[in-house]
Amino acid sequence: MWPSDRGSSRASDALTRVPGGDTAPCAPDRRAGPKATLYKTGTNTRTGRPSVLVGKRREKDIQAAILSLLHARGVLAWKTGAGAFRVDGRYVKMGHKGVADIIGVLPPSGRALAIEVKTPDGKLTRHQTAFLAGVMVAGGVAFVAHSVDQVAKELGWT
Repeated sequence: MWPSDRGSSRASDALTRVPGGDTAPCAPDRRAGPKATLYKTGTNTRTGRPSVLVGKRREKDIQAAILSLLHARGVLAWKTGAGAFRVDGRYVKMGHKGVADIIGVLPPSGRALAIEVKTPDGKLTRHQTAFLAGVMVAGGVAFVAHSVDQVAKELGWT
């Protein structure tokens, strides 16, 4: 049973819904320390209850929320894959250094979109800075985003 079903009045049980699927900060959770915050990150498909993340927002959660907003607005967008894996004792790299986390095409103009997603304390690498600058020089839209609200603002949706 979810605490809100029992009529719980604990502040940490109060989750808020935000338009566009973004996560919303709630009251601090005493069990996780003074700086921890609860975030609604979606809905559990099995139970239908809100999923909750305790602590700092992870970059992948911010990316998922941004992709949801872009898809809801009809933007063709996807998360880029990068990293490395091991094959026969050697590493094989995927992708290029600095490519933005989210790439897309803005309708109706067809302009390229590149969004580098960072947590509030995240820093850009020189390769990421160079990639974003290259997209802008080529006529695309490129920026760093720390939240869904920031994406909406950059794209003129607010």
